[in-house]
Amino acid sequence: MSKSESVGLVQAVSLEFYPAVAETMTEAGARDERFGADLVGRAARRAVAAWARAVDGDEAALAGMDPNSAYFLLHPPFKGWQVASGPRVTRVEVTRLTTETRATQIPVMGYETEPPLVMVEFRFDGRRRFDDPVRAGGTAGDDTIFAGRLELRLADSGSWQLYGGHVETLDDFLGYTFTSRRETPEEYRQRVGWSPGPPAVGQPREFRITAGFTEDDVKFGSEAYALVQTETAPAHHTPGGGDRTAEWITVDQARMSSSTSTGTGSPLTSDMTCLCSRSMGCLDRAKASRAAS
Repeated sequence: MSKSESVGLVQAVSLEFYPAVAETMTEAGARDERFGADLVGRAARRAVAAWARAVDGDEAALAGMDPNSAYFLLHPPFKGWQVASGPRVTRVEVTRLTTETRATQIPVMGYETEPPLVMVEFRFDGRRRFDDPVRAGGTAGDDTIFAGRLELRLADSGSWQLYGGHVETLDDFLGYTFTSRRETPEEYRQRVGWSPGPPAVGQPREFRITAGFTEDDVKFGSEAYALVQTETAPAHHTPGGGDRTAEWITVDQARMSSSTSTGTGSPLTSDMTCLCSRSMGCLDRAKASRAAS
């Protein structure tokens, strides 16, 4: 992704405001345009775009910041990595807006007060470039979701300027790691309390047969299902016109569930699934694209 593409995504993504921020902008913006949605929104996009340009190699975009703050914005402390070039910003949101100079919570000599500020949070997809060249070849190949936060302060000139910020993975931001994978049949049996192994001979099993269908005469499509109890899996069809239990049941259900059917249409079975709801390992799928008479 080129530098212009990274910045272009920042300009194209939707800009959102916290409800409290929107209320403050409506009230304060009527008195002072510096706190209005137009200037605050443009300043937020400009700050995220400056960060994106710096990630792509143009660190001069952060020249107005304190050098240490600019460095830590690009190199998260104690993480051993930085964001690789080509970040794809997917969300920008203004989460806080103050309109008055106020005392700092922890006064430090020379920093007893803080001017009006804007807090901007953004999400982006990208990769990490590790400081250790041995790890993952220096760059993690898998895309990662990140969260960033920028602080803008109102300068004496009357414009909003980027003051500081940081980026981190979304997992670090949320405080936990969410992973997912497909459940194995054995894990499923343990979770629902079913004993392993096939059912006893002669014991009926319950099958859910689902079919998607369309009515070619009125261009209506829907889905129908039926529950069937039998010792063996219902066959979709067999050569020579054999057992068509699954198809006949679902097509009959399709006719009854079609609220727009005139009674003379010909439902077309487009997709059929037979799932055994009482025993794992029974899954039969079949496709059909012929008229059901």
